[in-house]
Amino acid sequence: MRCLFHSSHTSFSLIRNTSYDSYFSRAQTNCDVFVLAKNDLDEVLTHYPQIRKKLRETAEERQRMVAERAKAFAKKKEEDKKREEENKLKVFFINHKISRALIG
Repeated sequence: MRCLFHSSHTSFSLIRNTSYDSYFSRAQTNCDVFVLAKNDLDEVLTHYPQIRKKLRETAEERQRMVAERAKAFAKKKEEDKKREEENKLKVFFINHKISRALIG
């Protein structure tokens, strides 16, 4: 569960819950749990445009960060694959030189 807003008294988190996945958490102390359905949140946000703006900005920033991480991961994976191929070629040529030296 990621905290969206936090103060010393309260925190506000958004949790995705669908029939395909679930999120679980365990509190270290007793706590109250509240649920706010998306429809209700949308209705409340019509009265608080600043909070709606902050929620949207935060969501867009997180989406951007996820996309950047995915891109970096794909780039690293491609670099690792290229490095592995280069190492295979080096081993092949070293073995070939050793074989020629032993024969010749």
